[in-house]
Amino acid sequence: MSAADEQVIRRFYEEMCNGRRNDLAEELFTDDHQMHDPQVPAGIGPAGMVEAVSTYQQGVDGHWQIEEIVSAGDRVVVRWTGTGTHVGEVNGIPATGRPIRVDALTMHRMRDGRIAETHEVWDTLGFLGQIGALPGEKTALIQQGYEAFARQDIPAVLALFDPAIDWYSPDTVEFGGSYTGPEGVAEFFSQLPEHYEELTVAPERFIEQGDTVIVLGRLQGRTKAGNDFDVPFAHIWTVVNGKATAFFEHFDTARMSMALGSTSMGIPGQALAAEERLLAPRSAR
Repeated sequence: MSAADEQVIRRFYEEMCNGRRNDLAEELFTDDHQMHDPQVPAGIGPAGMVEAVSTYQQGVDGHWQIEEIVSAGDRVVVRWTGTGTHVGEVNGIPATGRPIRVDALTMHRMRDGRIAETHEVWDTLGFLGQIGALPGEKTALIQQGYEAFARQDIPAVLALFDPAIDWYSPDTVEFGGSYTGPEGVAEFFSQLPEHYEELTVAPERFIEQGDTVIVLGRLQGRTKAGNDFDVPFAHIWTVVNGKATAFFEHFDTARMSMALGSTSMGIPGQALAAEERLLAPRSAR
């Protein structure tokens, strides 16, 4: 019966999963079918499998590719690859639009031409990492930005930004203010050599909470006016769907202005208004 059992399994992956024929579940699974996968809770019987499969059909537009299939007795073992795009909510994680690819190994127990029991293991950690659900991923993204800036790789920094990123550096410093998009931030970066002989942005601590990453560190170097400076900073980043969408910078603008040889101190109220706007949800801006 191995060849017939293998054909049933192929119908599950190719017709039900990939063909979106979830109506075939009653034909393919026994009424008391059990699914054993701690990452994919499923109820008993065909309805439970429809619920489990549809999560990935809808959430990642999933495709199940059979790589290898072997059978012995009443067991059929399948090595398969899952691919797709994260287009809908999966386990409470909203769509990110990211591509996904996972490897899996599944053993099915057959009974009277139908699947009676399924044991499955797959790369859950890899999947969560690909859709940005692992703790610390937002911090890792921001760390990449500081590292790229340190080696003066500005294109690599800009590549981490959302096309509509809101960027604010205190306007109490003469070249500060609000900038929008990677092009706007590039304009801000282009002004730095006009004011600094040396500039080091040295992060010391990262604090991640939800979509926010707070970075504490020091601005160090020498200005074109010939003055050394060592000023603490706090950077507030917002990261959504793997891209930085907002940046707000705090530092002692009076000390920095003195180091720059500037007497322009700007209007503090503008900075407060900008911070409130950047920290507000996008839908409220």
